Amino acid sequence: MGETRRSLKKYFQMQAVKWSVVGLVITLGVAVPFIILQIKSVSEERLVFAAKNAASLYREDILAKSFRSVEDGMRISLGLKNGESAVILNPDFKAFYDMPRSFILPCNRAEKVCWSRGLDKVSYLEPIYFDPVKKEGLKGYLQLTTFPILDRSFVLKFSVFLLFGFIIQAFGLLSALENCANLVKESLSRWTLRLGSINQKEKPMADAPFLEMVPAETAINNLPEELIRLEEKIENESKFRAQLSIIREVGHDIGTPISQVGRYWGMLVQDLKTKGIDCGGDGAGIDRALSRARDLVENFQTFNKSVKELIFIQDGQKLTDEIAVILKDLDVALELSEKNIQIIFLPEKINAKLLIPKTDLYRIVENIVRNSFEAITSRRSKAPFIKVTLEDRDERIFLKVYDNGPGLKQELKDEIFNPDFTTKKLRGTGLGLAFVKDKCNELGALVMSETIEVGACFSISFKKLDFSKVVENGTVSNLSC
Repeated sequence: MGETRRSLKKYFQMQAVKWSVVGLVITLGVAVPFIILQIKSVSEERLVFAAKNAASLYREDILAKSFRSVEDGMRISLGLKNGESAVILNPDFKAFYDMPRSFILPCNRAEKVCWSRGLDKVSYLEPIYFDPVKKEGLKGYLQLTTFPILDRSFVLKFSVFLLFGFIIQAFGLLSALENCANLVKESLSRWTLRLGSINQKEKPMADAPFLEMVPAETAINNLPEELIRLEEKIENESKFRAQLSIIREVGHDIGTPISQVGRYWGMLVQDLKTKGIDCGGDGAGIDRALSRARDLVENFQTFNKSVKELIFIQDGQKLTDEIAVILKDLDVALELSEKNIQIIFLPEKINAKLLIPKTDLYRIVENIVRNSFEAITSRRSKAPFIKVTLEDRDERIFLKVYDNGPGLKQELKDEIFNPDFTTKKLRGTGLGLAFVKDKCNELGALVMSETIEVGACFSISFKKLDFSKVVENGTVSNLSC
């Protein structure tokens, strides 16, 4: 059984009561010492005033040694209570006659206020001189002892003031927290209604009452657009998976014919050699094409797996050589020379190690170059060309493909890598650039389209190899960089 939940308003009320009590305790903790100091100050001030006046009034009688009559007269005139006393002491702080010890406090310094250990009595010594002006000829002391004086009117007024302040504080805090609870409750109610009926056309909610609630409000206001974006992403991914499934099936179906073609081609080469005929460069091109076809079929069976047997480590020069061979084969396959389309390769010297599946590299370059070829042929540009560059920049290697075709509209730059997107309505599948994006994500590479004045440019940047990710058997468990 779940624990009982409190309402926000009830919680704030309990907090208000709790902290009001804490405030009261703190107030009393400050007020009690203040009242004690006030009692001490008033008691000492009145005691000193009374002792000086009494010593001045009875000075002559004291000098005449009428000690008992003086003391009795002081008790009456000062209105001393039982336990209070007015005693005449000699210069050695002793009484002139025997009297109870309790009547004399251990105060042995003139013009000094002394308190008893229990703080229930206060005493003051007023010196008595034969010549009070010059303060010469010390006769003795008047020790006046009284109870502390409590100014009840002051204490009452101060207590009422504290109580009034506490009540105002408690009601103010309670009101503030109650208003806060109401505002939070209204906001949560609006958010609940908004979440219950997500509608993109619905107006955004009013501003949140508190700064801490702004992130939640922003997230809820953006939720309709986010849901639509996720729906589109799921739909695109579903289409892409369906297309990939078809491709795998096609790859499986064409695996056997490709094997047969390879076997017949090998038999033909052997037959030609027995007749003294050399196939030359064309034969090598056919061998490479068949090899790539077999690799593609094998890749279809291992697609989306984290470890691939086709991964190999290559340095910059091997990468340059491999791209040069790929471009040469594409020149033949796309009949670029026959169509007067110039293909240019401008590699820089690469002094870095890279980790790239050979077949994936071929398919990435092929799809981007084929995309440029189709863009050029659709426009029939004058002096058409496709330029491929290889650049070494900091921690990455950049492969860029330029063309002088019709270019790419700005509003389409975010869509061209989506599955199913194509500008070739009748013969396009929308898989080419989507495949490039997917492969780059697997390899930890970045692909983007760059804006240039004429034509289009696609840029792919590969992370330089981190040897800590390479294992002894030449494969890696994670390709992301």
